[in-house]
Amino acid sequence: MRILILVVIASLVSFIALVPACSSFHADPDPDKVCMGMGTIDDCQQCCATDHPDGKPAFLASFYHCACNGTGNGAAGNCAVVCASTQCATPSTAPQAGDACDTCLNSLLTYGECIASVGTTCQSIPDCTTMWDCVNRCSAGNDDAACKSADSLDACQSCCVSNHTSGGAVYSRAFFHCACTDNGATDGSSGLCATECADSACKGSQPISGDPCDNCLNRDTVLYACATAPALACTLDADCSAMLACYNACPTN
Repeated sequence: MRILILVVIASLVSFIALVPACSSFHADPDPDKVCMGMGTIDDCQQCCATDHPDGKPAFLASFYHCACNGTGNGAAGNCAVVCASTQCATPSTAPQAGDACDTCLNSLLTYGECIASVGTTCQSIPDCTTMWDCVNRCSAGNDDAACKSADSLDACQSCCVSNHTSGGAVYSRAFFHCACTDNGATDGSSGLCATECADSACKGSQPISGDPCDNCLNRDTVLYACATAPALACTLDADCSAMLACYNACPTN
């Protein structure tokens, strides 16, 4: 069953207008490839900021707003207290490297909920979108760093799936829902694979590799039509977002 791998790769092309572009799947040269080779996540993120000066102001403004003021759910930002006298003050000042505020911001940038918030802000700013993707690629966890050392793209992707089983389930669920029920459209039409997958994927079970359902799910028309739903689902699920970040950091050759 190869649907998850193929869906992720294909979807990264088609939902550029909705979520940040996935530059590791662009034709070479990858402008941010050098950042992925930096020794630490912090170094990688600094490299991303240098690579995308036009997107950096919007990226940072959105990130700091989320870190200080939260995501609009009524709760303060995760770093509001420790950054109250520096980054979250008015006017704001940069925290000292390594202090509690700086540590909180770095942790939030790497693993926190503000990544999705920034991604939404960046949608209308191309260079911000590209910087978001670059930072996301830096942010793969330590377990995912081993995936980047795999000897092939398939091996790296398999490693990402193994590290993020719950995120993979979120992605697959959203994709199968589209393929089975709504074809990625809003007119109530049936999914493109509703007939072929009636007794397997559309009932919640995995199709057999190479059977009519599996072949349907892997058709280009289906992959592209149903790219948006799982992409959006991933912006709301940390493990799904981490899985895509891991995928994006996989070597392409």
